[in-house]
Amino acid sequence: MSASIDLDGPLYHGSYTEIKVPDLSFARRATDFGQGFYLTDDRAQADEIALDRGDLKGLAYGVSNQYAYSGKNAVLCFDFGEADVQWLEFVLFNRDARSREYVNQTRCQELLATYDIIIGPVADDDLSPTINELIIALQNLPADNPERVARIKSDTISDLRPYRYKYQACFRTPEALGNLVLARSRNVVR
Repeated sequence: MSASIDLDGPLYHGSYTEIKVPDLSFARRATDFGQGFYLTDDRAQADEIALDRGDLKGLAYGVSNQYAYSGKNAVLCFDFGEADVQWLEFVLFNRDARSREYVNQTRCQELLATYDIIIGPVADDDLSPTINELIIALQNLPADNPERVARIKSDTISDLRPYRYKYQACFRTPEALGNLVLARSRNVVR
């Protein structure tokens, strides 16, 4: 998979149910790129998420929803491309409010206010321990030590480099969601 998501190809969302019309009111807030409807172009990744969501609901299956991107609504899209310090700060900003004093809040707020779709690496279970260690390190460090904060973030990105990233697209606005057309849904089982 490339360092981006191809919006012109099939897009997948793993769930415990078919989602004909995505609704942002059901979206969690403290996620990698904030509140939104998350998709991937990796079918296997969506299938795993579907199974996890099914497990959480006590089901023996999950549902992998496949969408086509119509492009009928004009939207702005931002692609991080890779895991870098800007991506890390954005994930910290959205996932952990206590970490906001250690990131460029203005930049993060501008991304949220400007873009309808945000694309970038997933901070999944493989990456979460490293990110959680960063959060703990930052919380034990005075925010008035910008050189040390920058070094810790840079070291964290270096620690994450060996991972094979999975990518996600976060559809954050009704305009972005209006570009999605459900192509099909299918049950997935282990």
